[in-house]
Amino acid sequence: ATSGLHGAIAPAGPISANAGDNLGFTMTPDAGYHIQSVLVDGVSQGTIPAFAFTNITANHTIRAIFAIDQFTVTASAGANGSISPSGAVPLNYGASQTFTITPDPGYYIVDLAVDSVNAGAQTSYTFTNVTSNHSITASFGTHLAPELTSISASSAYRGETINITVTGMNFMNGWTRLNCGAGIAVDTLAVHGSDTLLATITASAAAIPGTRTFTVTNNPPGGGTSQGLSFTVLNHIPGSFHLLAPATGDTIVLKSTPVPIAFGWNRSADLDISDTLTYILHLAGTPAGDDPTVKGDTTLSLSGLMGTLSPHTIYTWSVKVTDGYDTVAAADTFMFRTSDGAIASVLNGKNHIPKEYALDQNYPNPFNPVTRIQFDVPRQSIVTLAVYNALGQQVAMLIDRELMNAGVQEIGFDGSHVASGTYFYHLAAEDVTKDGARKAPFVSIRKMILLK
Repeated sequence: ATSGLHGAIAPAGPISANAGDNLGFTMTPDAGYHIQSVLVDGVSQGTIPAFAFTNITANHTIRAIFAIDQFTVTASAGANGSISPSGAVPLNYGASQTFTITPDPGYYIVDLAVDSVNAGAQTSYTFTNVTSNHSITASFGTHLAPELTSISASSAYRGETINITVTGMNFMNGWTRLNCGAGIAVDTLAVHGSDTLLATITASAAAIPGTRTFTVTNNPPGGGTSQGLSFTVLNHIPGSFHLLAPATGDTIVLKSTPVPIAFGWNRSADLDISDTLTYILHLAGTPAGDDPTVKGDTTLSLSGLMGTLSPHTIYTWSVKVTDGYDTVAAADTFMFRTSDGAIASVLNGKNHIPKEYALDQNYPNPFNPVTRIQFDVPRQSIVTLAVYNALGQQVAMLIDRELMNAGVQEIGFDGSHVASGTYFYHLAAEDVTKDGARKAPFVSIRKMILLK
């Protein structure tokens, strides 16, 4: 009794038997092997695991032959790609085998099924230490562009969040990406079926206004394709505003010693909170016509302007505002006149006695919250000076029927206790003659602007 490699026969070797005895043998292959054949007296008995001699009357031989187990991996590929090797691939027990998956040009690997279980979109797969039959199947898909057909909203203001619906074809569910460029955050909400995408777009406050491409990208394994639609980041235009002072028709009294001239206007509103508004003052026919600017403020005082103005001349002035992207002009253009000539500026009547009563424009104007009011008294007079709001209600009594000597007088007004707005200051002066008789009073009213 003998055996080949990778198995055993029992009992083995030369075995004595008496005539008429019976004797049985068992064949056992090693792990990973099987019985290939059992030869009895040189004649194959097949792959039997046991054999018995009965009623022995002669000498005999028995030999067991073994072979390694072999398995099959069935490899297949769908349309538009291949797998190598393919077909029924035989493998010995414990062997390993690598399969390579290759999509045709313009296609990608959708899935790899190993023994009917999804193994992902892999370009290769290796079976190791094979001990059973297996199967491997590759499937492929085409790189289709999104073919966008519409977008529900094509613009958003800076700092605004909007929801959009993009419709088209060939959205790869779970693989869609969106991009609008710098300053635009895009969050995908959901892809519905293969043709509708819901998303949330947020334009940051710092986003630069303008049109850019809204891109939708199919990004399946192995690469993607894109298509874009126009998307615009909008800018809130600065709001309209009006000029305040010098009011149109005002007279600027020229001084022999020039004093600053203050210009004021309403504030423009800008819904983009990150913008800083810059106001641009234009004074036609003056050196200041080169457009002095001020950021964020609504007053601008020009100290050197008076010295450049001509007497008895009409000047126009206007203001524009810009947020860096759009520029808006004030709703009106004002004009002012200059006096006939320079007037000496001496306060408190010490060195100059004016010839006539006069009430000057307060300075500065607009003001916040303190301004100065100057007036001329040619003779000793009883003076009253009060401040009224736009409803005609008195808000301050600055001089209450005081006897004042002749001269150029000045008094301050502190508006910290009242609200921003337009106010009027009213001067009444009664001339007192040597004999105590009184003439008709001098009355003058001027407007001033308080801007807090």
